[in-house]
Amino acid sequence: KERDCLISRGGPSQCKVADSSESNDREDSVGGTASELFLMTIQGLIAQWPEGFTSNTPKEVLFVHELEILISVCNTVEARVVLKDVLSKMVKCIGSNLDNIRPAQRVLQMFKNEKVITFLTCNTYESFRILLPAIYRGGELSWNPTVNKMVGLALQRLRSLDTSLF
Repeated sequence: KERDCLISRGGPSQCKVADSSESNDREDSVGGTASELFLMTIQGLIAQWPEGFTSNTPKEVLFVHELEILISVCNTVEARVVLKDVLSKMVKCIGSNLDNIRPAQRVLQMFKNEKVITFLTCNTYESFRILLPAIYRGGELSWNPTVNKMVGLALQRLRSLDTSLF
């Protein structure tokens, strides 16, 4: 069983990624295992991430969406490999000094997805250590009330994962 996913390297295109329940030793049509293809796709997405003043908000929102799709098909071993890179991009979107609201909202929406929560639980301590400071933003509220509400819901979701670490 295979699933379609999106990768972005100048524009969305389709590729095949093996279902995470399958063996990762299966050879893919491009010559590597599905796990290698997944890791290359995530690394490529992160390498092409729009940043700084050259970033384009709709493009960044699209990248966050594609990241969520990729996270939803990864297994625990793959999640541990890419966790820090993925969390660093999530943190940049949430805690941006530019207060770019749309990417922040899109990342905060990811906390509604059970597969994203499962991804975060592959290393709960590391996830909390990286995410919580960005979500709290030093106790300062955003100028956008929707983001403030979404931050509250994300914090509740994280608290429900592990109350002792929270």
